[in-house]
Amino acid sequence: MRDFSLAWTEEEMLQRGVATLPWGHIIELLGVRDAEARAWYVERAGEWTRPVLQHHIANDLHLAQGAAPSNFERALPPGDAEAAQALTRDPLVVDFIRGNPGRERDLALALLADIERFMTALGKGFSFYGRQLALVVGEREFVIDLLFYHHPQRRFVVIELKVGEFDPEHAGKLNFYVSTVDEQLAADDDAPSIGILLCATRDEAITEMTLRGISSPIAVARWKTGSAMTLTEEPTVSLGMRAELQEMREVEAELPAFATRQIAAIEDTADPGRNAIDDPADPTGA
Repeated sequence: MRDFSLAWTEEEMLQRGVATLPWGHIIELLGVRDAEARAWYVERAGEWTRPVLQHHIANDLHLAQGAAPSNFERALPPGDAEAAQALTRDPLVVDFIRGNPGRERDLALALLADIERFMTALGKGFSFYGRQLALVVGEREFVIDLLFYHHPQRRFVVIELKVGEFDPEHAGKLNFYVSTVDEQLAADDDAPSIGILLCATRDEAITEMTLRGISSPIAVARWKTGSAMTLTEEPTVSLGMRAELQEMREVEAELPAFATRQIAAIEDTADPGRNAIDDPADPTGA
């Protein structure tokens, strides 16, 4: 409670919406010692369950959000570039994957095997459009790894998967896919489609140089495994914890009577002539 009072003033609690958050969320937020990072999570905490909030804090989402290198500033209008950049996460934590997928196909299957957690990893507003989606251009057929649609921004998001290091030729292929989705699938009132290439590692200098020559808006983000997220709210309670919780409940049950006695004692001190036995709140005078 002391940490809570020090973290936010009453005015800040009302302005930032802290007062509307469940107590469990507040406990998680108090663990974020950096004030700017804590404020970032406060603004978004109402959208997440406590386990999801805990997961994002543990994986430093405030640092990963919008951090993927991209060419959005050159390929999109200023306002739209900022919005599209917010859709990227670098790294994208896919902690539900077991082992190290050896092929892009295995990685795609592992991601879609737990679509709920994968959608949580991507962020809010995504809907799954298709896997291994075939696009016909001229007389040839091309296959997209994963295709999503982001409803708040009304745009398609093409995701290409790589189990190894980023290579410039990957960006060229993704550039082609994004242009084709814009041409064949996007509606006239949709925002420009973007591409996100997910790779295990990347060389920053090679990535930056490659993005300079790409016309379609694409980003290059890394994927990585991490601490598995539990989506259930049910806590695991040991026997020792149960005993402590029981003691806490007993103390809570006695707090009202204790508070009444303390108030009576304070009033007696302020008015020595007052007889505690006449106090209806404590007829025993105890």
